[in-house]
Amino acid sequence: MYQALSMLPIKSYSQNQFAAVQEACAYFFPPKQIFDISFLRNIDRSILDDVCLRKKKQVQRIIKGRKQGGSQDKAIYYHEKMRQAYVLLSSAVNGDFPEIKSDSGPKIIAVGGSKGGIGKSMFAANVSVFLAQKGFSVIAMDLDLGGANLALYLGEKYILDRTINDFLKKKYPSLEDIIIDSSYGPKIIGGDSSELGAANIHHAQKMKLIRAIKGLDADFIILDLGGDTSFNMLDFFLLADHGLVITTRDSASYIGSYQFIKTALYRKINRLADHLDDAERDLDPQLSTVLKKCTVANGQPMSQTIVSLLDRVAENDPFDLPQVLKSIIGFKPHLIVNRAPSLLQANQVAHTISDLAKRYLSVRIGCPGHINKYPEIEDNLSNNAPLVARDPDGKLAGEISVIVTNIGL
Repeated sequence: MYQALSMLPIKSYSQNQFAAVQEACAYFFPPKQIFDISFLRNIDRSILDDVCLRKKKQVQRIIKGRKQGGSQDKAIYYHEKMRQAYVLLSSAVNGDFPEIKSDSGPKIIAVGGSKGGIGKSMFAANVSVFLAQKGFSVIAMDLDLGGANLALYLGEKYILDRTINDFLKKKYPSLEDIIIDSSYGPKIIGGDSSELGAANIHHAQKMKLIRAIKGLDADFIILDLGGDTSFNMLDFFLLADHGLVITTRDSASYIGSYQFIKTALYRKINRLADHLDDAERDLDPQLSTVLKKCTVANGQPMSQTIVSLLDRVAENDPFDLPQVLKSIIGFKPHLIVNRAPSLLQANQVAHTISDLAKRYLSVRIGCPGHINKYPEIEDNLSNNAPLVARDPDGKLAGEISVIVTNIGL
């Protein structure tokens, strides 16, 4: 057992607790150390007090040395946040760090991936049915705006009476008005990709849709996303409490899954630069410029690693580091390997992607389970019913149960 009274008991922390510790450490330690679990585990009272004293003196010198205005205001704000971070870390070192509860309201689960045909809609449909069978209220929503087919995987007809397009065109005032009851438990908000340009919704329409999704009344909202890395798909993925990335063992698929995760993370940082996400404090124009240069240039990320990006932020102004880091720490995708004949083969893919994400993105990817390749899954559409509904005690239901449990739903 770790020495709870003298060091951080990292292994006993929940995901929320660990994220809070990392966010607090951003006020005292450089980026590379914040992502080093062995370093965090060995933070004790003497290390904490020593670094806090040095940082406090540094900030106080800045406050005294700068004229009244934005720079000094930022230093004062930073000083107060640093004090709060010290209190939190002191509690952690003393072994009395409280559990941090998740926000109430519906849990949004986004099912995404870098390409089509890898099983996103199949998984979204079956996990929706599985959760509904457990007594939860579930809304399955088709956000593959250019290739909507989720309703088919839920046993419904291809052309629905009302779809997301009707909501966006203001034929119906709310998403609740276009909800359709399915035959197997979940309610459905369907898409219609038969209209020219259906996938290319404008920014204002996307934001309207995002606000409406947040306002839905359900225990779980399952978002079935398109197989691309457009801003629309990435923003829907980032909306979720739990982002699930589907891949297969095909090399193009699993390398694409890493690229999807990387692009989603850089989009998250870029959204912060564009003031599209809520933040505790407005970013100054200079920081926004730094973040944009580090995340996008001719459509490609500039910084090779997240640590190098954060180093650029700290060089520009160390007071900005915690806010940017908080955006990165909150990014916790899960990888689901579909059509894997064995756990060993699924783990080989998962470990490859996890290692890449850890090395270059400083992101810990969850690998909560895998889906085997079964003929009854591939034949799902011709049977006109989700496999979990046809066989609630079968192998697929068991695999989804493991995934749901490991994610903590």
